[in-house]
Order: sequence, then C-alpha cells, then structure tokens
Amino acid sequence: MEWAWLLPAICAGAFCANILIGRRLPGQGALLPIAAIAVAFALFWFVMNDVVDAGAGRIPILGSSAERLRLRFLQANQGIAS
Repeated sequence: MEWAWLLPAICAGAFCANILIGRRLPGQGALLPIAAIAVAFALFWFVMNDVVDAGAGRIPILGSSAERLRLRFLQANQGIAS
C-alpha cells in the first residue's frame, strides 16, 4: 500500500513528459502514456493485494468514512419509511 501514491504519479509524469518531449518521439509520443497506464495497472495489483491483506481496519478511509456513509444511508431510509 506504500506504492499507492506512485500510480497517479506515473500517469502525471507521462503527461508532463508527453507535453515536453512528445513531439520529438516516434509517433509523437503516443506510446508514452499507454506505457505509463500499463505500468500503473501492473502496480495496481500489488497495491490491491496489500489492501486486501490489510483489511478495512488498517485503511482509515474504509473504516470511518464507510461507517459514516452507511449511517447516513440508514438515516435516509428511516426518513423515507416514516
């Protein structure tokens, strides 16, 4: 899960590189963002494996926000049913 920040950083780096040097590359840099997305997708599976192994307790977003969202959903359903 320590590598999760790397996924958008790879895509953002490819975006910047494509703007700066894309015109000088073969195919005007079309392969650069495609390769970045492929690498990010491959790294996604390692991050996802860590998330699944850790469970919801280690991830604060899944622990607290999901509970608040569930409570709001239940409150909304009770308001409709009343």
